[in-house]
Amino acid sequence: MNVKLKLALASLKHNTARTFYLTVLISVICFSVFVGETVTSGLCGGMESLKKRLGADIIVIPSGKNRQQNFEGILLGGKPGFFYMPNSVLAEISRIDGVEMVTAQFYLASLTADCCSTELQIMGFDPDSDFIVMPWLTKSYAKKLQPGEVIAGSDVFVPKTGIIKIYNQDIKVVGSMDKTGTGLDFTVFGNTDTVKLMLRSAQKLGVSATDADPDRVVSSVMIKVRDGFDKSDIVNTINRTVAGVQAFENRDMVISFTSRLNHMTLMIKSLVAFICVLAMIMVIFVFSVMLNERKNEFGVLKIMGFTVRSLLAVVFCELVFICAAGSLTGVVMAAVWSLSFKSFLESELGVPFLFDGYESFLLHAGVTAAAGTVLSLLLLLPFVLKVLSVPTDAVMRE
Repeated sequence: MNVKLKLALASLKHNTARTFYLTVLISVICFSVFVGETVTSGLCGGMESLKKRLGADIIVIPSGKNRQQNFEGILLGGKPGFFYMPNSVLAEISRIDGVEMVTAQFYLASLTADCCSTELQIMGFDPDSDFIVMPWLTKSYAKKLQPGEVIAGSDVFVPKTGIIKIYNQDIKVVGSMDKTGTGLDFTVFGNTDTVKLMLRSAQKLGVSATDADPDRVVSSVMIKVRDGFDKSDIVNTINRTVAGVQAFENRDMVISFTSRLNHMTLMIKSLVAFICVLAMIMVIFVFSVMLNERKNEFGVLKIMGFTVRSLLAVVFCELVFICAAGSLTGVVMAAVWSLSFKSFLESELGVPFLFDGYESFLLHAGVTAAAGTVLSLLLLLPFVLKVLSVPTDAVMRE
């Protein structure tokens, strides 16, 4: 083994406390950067997924306090819920000038009880008029959904039998959706006949929160506006002329979540920057103290025939080991943390959240580890050069 490398390893082994502290500090920097990158990219991915899934220009739901927040919770947060309004609003809305297409959706929430396999959000849609759900559901199941069949969101647990029980009805899962990062991942989708069958069963069991006739109600109406018409004018017309409903543009929901995303991203980046700056200051301080303590060691090595270039190579090897070990440790810990809290991050942040694929995840991990190593070396090498450039006689006189 090369003498310089042997000397570097011996120094690291002999000064375990110094090696440990520097490694931990560099790990903290890489951990913070990778976690921050993972969370912010997940937030951005969730927003992109949200924009793709909201295919309606205008959304109409029953009027009521916090109803829009409840709707956002169903669609984006995976929080089971339901609300209903008379299906007669569908005909009223379709007659409004500028409305090109309308389709109704029907929501139902299952229970964590003997009658149901688990608590789920259930969304029913009309295959004959739907222009929202079908375009992306057909990627998972190309056939027409029959009564009693559903497609499950990516995070819905499906038994090996492919059968889930909802209000004592055996429902067959015929496909699974790709991950979206929204509440749709915790939702099952079926045609309106299937969802109405479940509601009737819930009413017979006495566990339904409504006694409304399933054939006379809908939960929401999705609207596609004809080209050349102003969406806000149509929203105002609906709110003014259709009783018991509230209409809003889908962009209002996107803007709301974009604002929350920007605020959350700024907080994360600020926290990461603060931690990194503090850790860097501590790294520089510890490393400076360490180098000053080794001035006599370097002086003795110079007397023994080591050149400044040779000593630089020794210290450089030490730094490579410390920086690489710290960067890899920090990234591995961040990856383990991110994957362990993946479900929590996706379901509890209150905004759409979609992790990158594992290939991208590993690529980010590798880039962060490499960047952490290189930047740490660039940060510390000037201090090494400064100490090694001190003349030997000046060092030995101290």
